[in-house]
Amino acid sequence: MGYEQIYWTYLHHVIAGAFAAAAMAVVVARRLPSFLHGLTFILLGLTMADAVTSGVLNKIDGVQGSALHTAGIFFFVVAGDWRFFLVTRRYTREGLDRASWGGPRLWLEALAPVLAPVLITGAMQAAIPEWYGSLHAQFLTYELVMIALVLGVILVWLPKASEGVTPAVRRWLRIVTYVELSHYVLWALSDVLILSGVEFGYLLRLAPDIIYYALWIPALWVFAPKEEVA
Repeated sequence: MGYEQIYWTYLHHVIAGAFAAAAMAVVVARRLPSFLHGLTFILLGLTMADAVTSGVLNKIDGVQGSALHTAGIFFFVVAGDWRFFLVTRRYTREGLDRASWGGPRLWLEALAPVLAPVLITGAMQAAIPEWYGSLHAQFLTYELVMIALVLGVILVWLPKASEGVTPAVRRWLRIVTYVELSHYVLWALSDVLILSGVEFGYLLRLAPDIIYYALWIPALWVFAPKEEVA
């Protein structure tokens, strides 16, 4: 690809705009009345950046299916999973007022479980590269690890971690967890069908995409306790 072709992709517009928007989002979010207000503001920007960047990258010759394309996909998937672990960790932490962002330790604790599917997928790909010729095989490995993690949250971690919170917060976090589980189960089922040569898998994959991009953040707000969204 020549420099002229690179220029006319307008990828530099996306990158520059994304960095500027992200920096301003963090600054503005810290001034909003609650953690949930601020986090939602940042997540909306991240979701838009994900959708726009993915759309641009897919239209550049030679990028789709490349290492750059895969890295971009996994970056935004990791960021999307981080939001789930951040919300569940933040709202089971006792002693924080509604405006508190919890500090760096809480954010790092939320990041830790997200690294598991990344590392496992990478290790599996290195061990049996012949099986990972398709991007959907990489997706499926990541999805299965995430399903196991989210089930662990539902069945083991959340019941114990939420003992000190109100019933409304506990119910809210369960719903958020089920939403997270739903799109991963549907993604995994879709990729099993796709890898088996069933084209319907692509149609089915639209459902978890819509949950991830369009319904996750609204669900976070609709089912949140009133005191958090006031």
